[in-house]
Amino acid sequence: MTEAPLRRLGTCLDGQRIPLNSSERSEMPGAIPYWGANGVVDYVRNHLFNEELVLLGEDGAPFDVPFRDVAFLVDEPVWINNHIHVLRPAEDVSAAYIVYALNATDWIPHVTGSTRLKLTQDRMMRVSIPAWPLLAQRKIADFLDRETQRIDALMDKKRRLIDLLEEKRTATITQAVTKGLNPTVPMKDSGIPWMESIPKHWDAEELKRWWTVTDCLHRTATYVDDGVLLVGTVQVKPGRLSLTGAKMTTEAEFAELAAGLRLPQRGDIIYSRNASLGSAACVDMDERFTMGQDVCLIRSADQNQLYLSYVLASQIAAYQVDAAVVGATFKRINVGQIKNFLVTRPPLAEQIAIARYLDEQTQLMDRATLPLATQLSLLAEYREALITAAVIGEVDVDTFNSDRRLETATS
Repeated sequence: MTEAPLRRLGTCLDGQRIPLNSSERSEMPGAIPYWGANGVVDYVRNHLFNEELVLLGEDGAPFDVPFRDVAFLVDEPVWINNHIHVLRPAEDVSAAYIVYALNATDWIPHVTGSTRLKLTQDRMMRVSIPAWPLLAQRKIADFLDRETQRIDALMDKKRRLIDLLEEKRTATITQAVTKGLNPTVPMKDSGIPWMESIPKHWDAEELKRWWTVTDCLHRTATYVDDGVLLVGTVQVKPGRLSLTGAKMTTEAEFAELAAGLRLPQRGDIIYSRNASLGSAACVDMDERFTMGQDVCLIRSADQNQLYLSYVLASQIAAYQVDAAVVGATFKRINVGQIKNFLVTRPPLAEQIAIARYLDEQTQLMDRATLPLATQLSLLAEYREALITAAVIGEVDVDTFNSDRRLETATS
């Protein structure tokens, strides 16, 4: 088996791309896909291309994210912006095969940039992939179409089960933080249409009434290999804070970033203002760290922080996030909006009891979700490995036993 660079396998049509901003797209609504770096981002009335093409991310594509596709096949009218490359395959090349081969490529040696990876046109055209005869390319592509569809269908089932458990989790949290744990307690109208009734002895007012909200310092920190941990939106998942994958900054910048109330302490809540938008993580550790960009700190001296973290994970908070969010592709909310969130506040003893109850219930659901998430991860890993093996010829596509391999992949 030999390899061939993309410049010998197709023609680059990047010069025919035309980017449209959101206001321009809003003036030409339609049903034709408008493509960006990671897929379809909108629909418009007109098209730039109408043929079989290979699309490959240019900047902003997940080149460094495992199990994420960066190349796509289109064969319909499309409009394409300047964040994704356009390739017209040569007559003796299967477009579907090229897509699979590109998604099996290690892109790290070919991309540039640190925070936003970019694949230049020159580097792209020099990337080489296995060059099988056309008949073999088609056979490999047909085999992978068939096998990945089976894997994707099984992954979709796992995702649906996880989604159902997540819906149950949200419903359980919402019930507890709006109705309490005693089903016989007298209720009253909350005065808030989407919150309905709450226990008669509870309050429902703006978050800033009982909690302080401190924004992060709006500047990009200097990252170092050995320094002080810096928590960003990646570390903020619903529940408890995790420092896994956190970057580090210098002692000097730590002092600046931690000024005022920006030094998180045990019991504080770190809240994400974009990316993992609306996620609230309670700090249950004493490790020294500070806040990076796009998160804020919520604190109270006389309320239960864990209780509030569950309120912020409930449907009443999600409703307010959806109403407050700004931005189409880069969604965010500001600290002023967070301060004005309407939240329920039972007496402190009930806050503690509800937080303890929800800890127990969510842990049960997490234990049910974990094996599904593990199986999903194994299937994604198997899918990527199968594509790579087929493209480089390590799999006999004529004798492959799908059922046995799928069973092995998830066991």
